[in-house]
Amino acid sequence: MRFRLLGDIAVRIDGAVADLGHPRQRVVLAVLLVDVNRVVSVDRVIDRVWGERPPQRAREALYSYLSRLRRVVADVDGVDIVHHSGGYQLVADPDTVDLHRFRSLVTQARQADDDTAADRFAAALELWDGVPFGPLDSPWLDSVRDLLAHERLAAELDRNEVQLRRGRHTELLSDLTARAAEHPTNEQLAGQLMRALHASGRPADALAVFAALRARLVAELGADPSPELRQLHERLLTDDPGDDPGPAVLPRQLPAPPGRFTGRTAELAALDELLAPDDDRPGSTIAVISGVGGLGKTRLALRWAHEHADDFPDGHLYVDLRGFDPAEPPVPVEIALRGFLAALGVPAATVPREIPAQTALYRSRIAGRRMLVVLDNARDTEHVTPLLPGSPSCVTVVTSRHRLAGLVTAYGARTVAPTLLAPHEAFGVLVDALGTARVAAEPAAIAELLTHCAGLPLALTILAARASTHPTFPIAALAGELRSATDRLDALDGGEAAASLADVFACSFGALDLPLARLFASLGLVRGPDLSTTWAADLIGVPVSRARMLLRQLETVHLVEQHLPGRYRMHDLVRLYAREQARRTLTADERVAAVRRLVEACLRDAAAADRVLVPHRAPTDLGLEPSVTDTAPPNQTAALTWFDTEQASLVAAQELAAEYGMLDRTWQLAWAMSSYHGRQGRITDDMAMWRIGHAAAERSGDPAAAALANRFLGRALGRAGNYTQSLRHLQRAVDLLTELGDRFGAAHTHRSMAWTWAQQDDVAMALTHASEAAKLYQELDAPVWFADALDLVGWYHAQLGDYELAASESERALAIHREHDNTEGEANALDSLGYIAHHTGRPELAIDRYLASLTACRSLGATVQEAETLVHLGEVYASTGQNDQAAQAWREALDLYRDQCRAGEVAAVEAKLAALTLDLGWRR
Repeated sequence: MRFRLLGDIAVRIDGAVADLGHPRQRVVLAVLLVDVNRVVSVDRVIDRVWGERPPQRAREALYSYLSRLRRVVADVDGVDIVHHSGGYQLVADPDTVDLHRFRSLVTQARQADDDTAADRFAAALELWDGVPFGPLDSPWLDSVRDLLAHERLAAELDRNEVQLRRGRHTELLSDLTARAAEHPTNEQLAGQLMRALHASGRPADALAVFAALRARLVAELGADPSPELRQLHERLLTDDPGDDPGPAVLPRQLPAPPGRFTGRTAELAALDELLAPDDDRPGSTIAVISGVGGLGKTRLALRWAHEHADDFPDGHLYVDLRGFDPAEPPVPVEIALRGFLAALGVPAATVPREIPAQTALYRSRIAGRRMLVVLDNARDTEHVTPLLPGSPSCVTVVTSRHRLAGLVTAYGARTVAPTLLAPHEAFGVLVDALGTARVAAEPAAIAELLTHCAGLPLALTILAARASTHPTFPIAALAGELRSATDRLDALDGGEAAASLADVFACSFGALDLPLARLFASLGLVRGPDLSTTWAADLIGVPVSRARMLLRQLETVHLVEQHLPGRYRMHDLVRLYAREQARRTLTADERVAAVRRLVEACLRDAAAADRVLVPHRAPTDLGLEPSVTDTAPPNQTAALTWFDTEQASLVAAQELAAEYGMLDRTWQLAWAMSSYHGRQGRITDDMAMWRIGHAAAERSGDPAAAALANRFLGRALGRAGNYTQSLRHLQRAVDLLTELGDRFGAAHTHRSMAWTWAQQDDVAMALTHASEAAKLYQELDAPVWFADALDLVGWYHAQLGDYELAASESERALAIHREHDNTEGEANALDSLGYIAHHTGRPELAIDRYLASLTACRSLGATVQEAETLVHLGEVYASTGQNDQAAQAWREALDLYRDQCRAGEVAAVEAKLAALTLDLGWRR
């Protein structure tokens, strides 16, 4: 079997041409043959075959094509199309594919003596039978076709040199003349044609070739021929062509490799893909390494470049474009081009003045060469575009603090985005710099350094350098300097601009325009782990669309990271710098206004989500301007999800409100979060927020706020098991509410007091407070709250053994909750009725009630109620001998209590499970 790609796609089996079917099916075969013996993913095959517009059923069509192609090769030993989990692989001897045979022969030729090389080149070029892939067309085929055309021309040029050295001038003339006409500005071809003509006794024609080339170069590029070609011209004038055209100029401009280098395995592997000879992406010989300052982009680029220096025998070009230099302006493109041309041997006097002409000359000089171009510290896409080679035989690596999306869009550049160093990699940096013994001697201090550097390579390098400078100083002293957030950036200053983290960040900050700079500084005021686009808009007082655009621009320069859709965060050290800029660039009034906008946006949205979560909750006047958009989640599940997402940010907003003296907003944020905390069993979080909220409310001088804060703090303390403090705060709330005449608030407080007394096993006192709460709610015509208190009355009667009265009160409560569509109250009443049925000898009814309660709890995401009901359900199962069901219910409750960090409940349920296990063992 023989495969042909260097012409029409064809397969011959024992000399006979096989039927390859539909044109798209032929392209599928070409895709697999170009990557012969390598697995090609299904997505990549589809992209190569159909480009950006695959049909709706592309996978089905692909599977059909592959099935037919498999039948074509089915009877040939050593050839198969194999399916893997990652894609498909055509297994065959590469020498049976003309493309791979061509490349193999060319490689052999370049390593052989002239006579052998001539045979190998001839055999390789004879494999070409037209345009690769024939008339078939796709973006991928076109890109590979262009690459192969360059490879063929490079092979022909090398073959020509061999034949000229062997004196085969006449044999070459026809082919040289044709190829020179196809590539009229290729100076190497022109030089070879001139030498062949001169050696064939046609010196005038040789000089005419030079004259025509010079005229074209001047007209099109504004440049003269290269020094090498001009020297050849002069030798021909003196009838001395010489046997050797002279060594090509081989620039070696790479700076010294980085001394210490740790990690970056994934990033180096991604850069290695640039070397794939059969890469399928147009322009994929370009890589953009982008990231925030201090991430080690240049070190990564130089490490890779030096590791692969031998892969570029025609030289290496390097320029530091100074895109973000604090002291010097960016290097103009013209200066960079002139430097490259000088390195390539172009005399300064012959370099054209216009940048387009310089670019054209530069690309002509390196066309067909295997060269590496490193463009370091680029400012933006326009800064590097004129410096890109035009030949796929060259590889370009660009580093920038910008993402340079233009290079990806226009040239298909690969993106390599170094991440922060993993903990073990960061540890390796310090071990490499300080030695194992010194690191092992102070593990706590080393751990502190790693924490504060948060994986940023430059920060680690600066600290390592400082520690190395003073080898006898304890590392703990250096760690101590980092503990203060105010002084941390000063501690990360190595004494030079390139070794100062603040100076590195300043380069990025200084490049921002005013709106971006103000947004960056304002983000320094934020305390939470991240920020939504909506709240960022509130922070700076602009429409969401404007904030989204500005955030994307900050993301482009890697000063923020969009780690989730619509959510942005900063590296800890970048945040410290932003906080410093907030102090320097924003006035005190601007900072206060920004914080107020953010805090009130957080409160507005939290209150909206709370109304969805607990629609029957008594409203509290927050004094907020109504939102111009509906920010409320659509249902209770969405509201819980929203609170889960924003929990940490809302806590941080409360801390910010307290710091800026916004007393009302401080306790109001605790209020807006309290229902969520209660439903999710987040007792510690609720108590922490109410401690801050209570202090603010008491300081505000508003007795209504103080009463509410004491009530909620008392409730939170009770849930945490601190019953004495709980009752003290609840009693103060009752006293304040009585003075204010707030009977609604008093009813709520009596309800909380009932629960707290019950937890201390004083059910009679609990019943007293629950009855008082029910009386007040009924007088206030609050049916849902009345039903809630009525169910508590029923529950406490059940605890006292009065099951008949208990059932009456809880049944009445259930009916009211159902009438008002209050699912949470319904779940509580059903749980009470399940308990009553269980203790009155009706286990089947008890199980039905508990299962109905569980359904309601789960629809609400009320994990606290769900866990309690599961415990009760397990007790019924255990009492009726359904031990497997009991164990399952208790295990589910145990998981929920563990999630809620409720140690007492966890211990109680574990004891139930242990007793059940012992009972089962005894019975066996």
